[in-house]
Amino acid sequence: MGDPTVLGWCVTILYFLCAFLCYHAAHNLPHTPHFARERLGWSALQAATLLLGVNKQLDLQLHITRVGKRVVYELGLYEFRWLFRLGIFLAALLTMVVVTAWAAALLRQASVQLRWAYFGLLLVFLYIGIRVALFEHVSSRWSGPLSLFLEPAGLVLVGVAARGSVRARLGLGRP
Repeated sequence: MGDPTVLGWCVTILYFLCAFLCYHAAHNLPHTPHFARERLGWSALQAATLLLGVNKQLDLQLHITRVGKRVVYELGLYEFRWLFRLGIFLAALLTMVVVTAWAAALLRQASVQLRWAYFGLLLVFLYIGIRVALFEHVSSRWSGPLSLFLEPAGLVLVGVAARGSVRARLGLGRP
């Protein structure tokens, strides 16, 4: 269950650290309508990193996959399971496209820090997209390079950007 390796736990801690930093980035903004979109952007990043961090160790998608396979088998549709996999892949892809489009609209007038943070989240989404696309084949050939770069690099970008946002608001760094 989950990713019990040292790297897996380090990445999980990174997810929760990013959620914490995004929380502070959102709550260090002035509570004026001018900063409402910026606050929404940081809050959405906080929620995303928190949920992805929980999933990193619980592997909820594996439980859903097991239940789905059982249901498909009991319905006598197991020979068509590739259609279900394709549907799941397309649903994940559509979700990422919708989130990216929403973020693009949000980021038009966002701070540089928030833009960098969403670029980091985009790297995490790229990692997730490749994992979904390659599903069972990821662990054999692609796990090393993907795990060592895309996911942690994306999270580091999110965390550094959130910290930079807080420092800029407190007057400790460049705005």
